[in-house]
Order: sequence, then C-alpha cells, then structure tokens
Amino acid sequence: MALAAQQSLLDELMGKGRNAAKGEKVHKYRFDDPNVCKYMLVDFCPHDLFVNTRQDLGPCDKIHDISLQQDYQKSSRHGKLGFEDEYERFLKSLISDVERRIKRGQERLRITQGDPNANNDPNSQKNETINKIKFLEEKITSHVLKSEQLGNDCRIDEAQQVLNQCEEMREEKATLETQLAEEQANADMNKAMEVCTVCGSFLIVGDIQSRLDEHNSGKQHAGYAKIRATLDDLIVSGS
Repeated sequence: MALAAQQSLLDELMGKGRNAAKGEKVHKYRFDDPNVCKYMLVDFCPHDLFVNTRQDLGPCDKIHDISLQQDYQKSSRHGKLGFEDEYERFLKSLISDVERRIKRGQERLRITQGDPNANNDPNSQKNETINKIKFLEEKITSHVLKSEQLGNDCRIDEAQQVLNQCEEMREEKATLETQLAEEQANADMNKAMEVCTVCGSFLIVGDIQSRLDEHNSGKQHAGYAKIRATLDDLIVSGS
C-alpha cells in the first residue's frame, strides 16, 4: 500500500490528530469544513479505489474521517448541502471517461479483428479441415480392407492400384494435418478479444473462469462496478 494511502487509512481510523503531542491543541473538524472530503461523507471517496493501477486518481487531499461521515449522515442537514449532487457529478465524469475508453477499445478491435458479425470465424476453417481429415481416415481404412480382399482373391493388380490410391490419400491427410497445426498456432496467437463493458479492459473471448474471476475481483473492474452501482442508487434516490 502506498504511503499516502496508509496515512489516509490511519486518519480515517484514528483521526488527523493521532500524532499530536500530549497537551497539544488539535483542531476539531466538522463535516461541513471545506477541508473534509465530501465524497466520503456521502459514501466513499473514488480516489481510494484505483490505487497503484493505471486508473489511479492520485491521493485525495481532503480529510477522511469515519466519525465525520457518521455525524453528517445522522445530521438534520444530511442531503441538504449539495454534497450528493457534487458526488453524483464526479461519479458521472468517471463513468463518462471509462465509457469513452470502452468505445475506443471496441473500435480498435473492429479494426484489428474485423466485424464480429461477419463470416470470419477462424473455427469454421479449422472444423472444415478436421472433417476432411476424418473423411480421409475413413476412406483409407476402407481402401486397406478392399486391397486385402482383392489380394485374397488373387487380383494383385487391382489390389496394388487401391494401395496406390491409399498412399495418395495418406499424403493428402498429412498435408491437412500440417495445415491444421498451423491454423491452431495462428488461432492461439490471434485469440479473439473483447472489451469489458464495466471497466474497459481487454479480455480473451471464452477465457477460463479463473482468469475471469481474477479480472472481476481486480481493483479496476471492482472499482468501476462499485461506481456504477453507487451512481445508480444516487439517481434512483434523487428521482
């Protein structure tokens, strides 16, 4: 945890005067003091959400004090000082920023990956190659049995002709298997991506659940999810 975040946490728990010497006069703050964080009075300070991430808002320069939050929310002036409106505007500005980032990310993927609705599914070609290989395997097996039967019937020339056809199919199958390996390698290198519609991060389409869970619990995603939920609540309560 960054030093500023540690200090802020200690201030919330123990108050700004925690380091004051015995007998030293400590200024007693009120919730309407201009040095007090109004965002925290309403709910939480967004500056605390993204510490040490790309979206870090930097440390809040206002006072965070749980007791002042409690005083405000119990006060008869609660909801009448414009703090909620100011808080709502700030949260909306953060969501506007991330929505622009989401839009840019989606546009970038449209350019690099093409239209997701177009008929350009890499799995389509892969499945076609797999089906061709299976078809050849069945024909090879059939031809081997046929050549054996022709040999048993002493039809040697016909048996050899069937074996020659069988060898041609084996070569075609080997070519297709090489092609399939190349297609799989290309698919691994160019996995389809998508943009998280909550936080704007890039995700691999169909990624394993453990990585999705890690993303969803990360500071950036969890922070924007919290902002969105809180903003929804503010809008509903204000309507």
